[in-house]
Amino acid sequence: LELVEGCFLQGVFYAEPHMMMPGTERSKMLSAVECQRRCANVEGCRHFTYWPDGGCLLTDATSKPHAAPYEFSETIVGPPSCHPALQAQCRAQQSVPAAVVPGLNGTRCENYPACRAVGLEGHCCPNRESLD
Repeated sequence: LELVEGCFLQGVFYAEPHMMMPGTERSKMLSAVECQRRCANVEGCRHFTYWPDGGCLLTDATSKPHAAPYEFSETIVGPPSCHPALQAQCRAQQSVPAAVVPGLNGTRCENYPACRAVGLEGHCCPNRESLD
């Protein structure tokens, strides 16, 4: 899997108010890069979520990033393009209040890369122990 440093985030998904952009459907893709290309070709797409089973969901500017539960820690999100100016814009939009992320076992966010990547702080991120 080709991950573009600073462009894609792992262990995150987009939701609220919706997990899919109105007018789009879940599609099956071979990679996050392919899912990103789909997003780039759909008007209004601001980010994609690529799930471990190959599912590709597109979201608009209204959806917010959330830390994925441990079993979906391989989920990948990104913008429609990895152009530096667009990356800066996406990072500015990726602030997630801790209250919208369920705290599964009090794990410190600093210990979970996906939570750090979207600026979460405190005790809120899932890990293997929370699922056993």
